[in-house]
Amino acid sequence: MADYHDRKRLDAAARAQRKREDEAAALANQLKAQAARAELERQNAAAKREQDREDFLAASQIKEQRRAQRTQRLRARLSGVRRWLAEHVVDLLIYPLALASAVLAIPAMARSGVAIYGSSSGVVLPVLSELGMWAFAIAVQVRRRKNPDVSVWALQVGIVVFAAYGVVLNFLDGARHGLDAGLVMALASVAGVIAHQLVTASARRTRAEAVT
Repeated sequence: MADYHDRKRLDAAARAQRKREDEAAALANQLKAQAARAELERQNAAAKREQDREDFLAASQIKEQRRAQRTQRLRARLSGVRRWLAEHVVDLLIYPLALASAVLAIPAMARSGVAIYGSSSGVVLPVLSELGMWAFAIAVQVRRRKNPDVSVWALQVGIVVFAAYGVVLNFLDGARHGLDAGLVMALASVAGVIAHQLVTASARRTRAEAVT
């Protein structure tokens, strides 16, 4: 009977020992799993920080490249504007004269055309009195830029004819208010195109001299 109780006690002790060992093993496995998860999370967080850093650097590099490109384009535009201004400085001085002539003559001729023809169709009179000579003047300039040595006498005749036409019409319109007013209007009508042609003629001689 004593042996039975001893075996039973030993079996209970053995079961308790196995249970403790199983629990210890389970706890160890749980701790290992937790440690593995923690390490994996740490590695993932480190990888994410590294990826974020690389993305930030890449985005900063792209922004810097775009900023440099914008700066380069702006400098190119400014350089182009400076070149254009340097090449057209004379035009910038002369064309305001043409604009002044147009501002003075075109409205006056439009009013005169309406009064003469008795209808709104008279507003196109400045096309003949003012724009005609300018059409020939610009044609002279364009042709000489394409070929400095080309003959443009026919176009210049057109300038003279239409300029004379404009002078007469502006003089007659202004003469209703007196001879002085007629002369002022006549001269104002052709002042811009005269200045333009003086510059165009000068530019042609300069090119011809450069060729020779």
